[in-house]
Amino acid sequence: NGVSRYNPETDRWLHTKADTREQSHVFLSVCADSDGRIWAGTYSSGLYVFDRNGQTIGHYSSDNSIGGYNNDFVFSLQEDGNHDIWIGGTNNDIFRYNRSNHSFSRFDYEPVNAFAELDNAYMLLGCTSGLFKLDKTTGSRDILIDSCIVNDILVRGDTIWVATHGN
Repeated sequence: NGVSRYNPETDRWLHTKADTREQSHVFLSVCADSDGRIWAGTYSSGLYVFDRNGQTIGHYSSDNSIGGYNNDFVFSLQEDGNHDIWIGGTNNDIFRYNRSNHSFSRFDYEPVNAFAELDNAYMLLGCTSGLFKLDKTTGSRDILIDSCIVNDILVRGDTIWVATHGN
């Protein structure tokens, strides 16, 4: 019920709870950004941002719709080369947190299991119906693999690896 980090100096785990409400928080994904903040996605409670000490410095959900963000089910987080944060989950939306102007951009899509940056212009999306290439600027997309569920993506140089199940 929270996010935990290991401190090797003390050989202890430090547990961070998102807040003190009685609601249970099931965390599904974490991502460290280039400024050392931790972005944590939940099942039903939205997106939290923690500082280096584990203190909550941001919370985005359908309850507060800050900047147009309204996804409570976050399965995947990824920082790209522009230091923007890509957010995907079970709702049919993908969000990009634009670090340069502290705003959210929304892309209408489908459930996303995984992100990977292909290059400065494109993100790869591992979805419930395949692998897609998304143009970061226009939002246009191309199908690279269809008829399977893509669970994870790894890009190394010019090689793309995908973890799938289905046809």
